[in-house]
Amino acid sequence: MNWKKSAEACVRTVAEILGEAVQRILLRRIVKPRRGVYGEREANLPLPNDLTWE
Repeated sequence: MNWKKSAEACVRTVAEILGEAVQRILLRRIVKPRRGVYGEREANLPLPNDLTWE
């Protein structure tokens, strides 16, 4: 068994799932801004396009 390859695949899968979750949370915050500590300014931040996990 090639441990390195399976570990890399596992890490990549977990990173993709986390990345999707983070993007979903960010999108939800932009669509429905919550009035937090930073107010509107924090909710209107643009989404980073460089969310790659390589």
